[in-house]
Amino acid sequence: MKRIIITIFCLISYSSFANEEAIESPIATSSFTFCHIDTKCITNIRLANTTPYKVKLSSLAFNKQGIDLNSMYVFEENSYYDLKENNLDTGMSEQPIQGRRRAYKQLSSLEFEPLEVKFIELKGIEKRFALDPGKRYLVGTLTPFVNLYINGKFADIITIRTNYSLLTIPTEDMEIKEQPIKQFATPQG
Repeated sequence: MKRIIITIFCLISYSSFANEEAIESPIATSSFTFCHIDTKCITNIRLANTTPYKVKLSSLAFNKQGIDLNSMYVFEENSYYDLKENNLDTGMSEQPIQGRRRAYKQLSSLEFEPLEVKFIELKGIEKRFALDPGKRYLVGTLTPFVNLYINGKFADIITIRTNYSLLTIPTEDMEIKEQPIKQFATPQG
């Protein structure tokens, strides 16, 4: 009788744990930044719903473009690595001073179907930040206080952070060099 009770208890415990889903991050992010020869820079952000549910993200940092440029941060490459090695302060590129005033923003949303992937293009970082041609920068985005809704129900407040992408603004004297494309290795060699 004791074994039967222990077995039933174990089965009930196992079935209750087996039905719970652990979701590390419902939205996976990555970014890629590049500049055209005419020095117009674009950051592509990839947002992917990793769940089998409908997901909605709401934030004041979202706009018509997707994510507001205020969510971007830019570090000079050498300063960033100095920070990692020596735990020193980094040099963030100077932002041009803009006439700022208090503005009322509307809460905007991005909606995802199950397993849907969306791409957002952020344009204008060369105007927003005082970037020097020829220097190397690490560019990323950080969007805090994003309301997360899963299947229409509020789930959590999350922060969306992308990886760093390397950016170099072209100079006028840069040359375009073509590199041969390396083919994948085949079993024949």
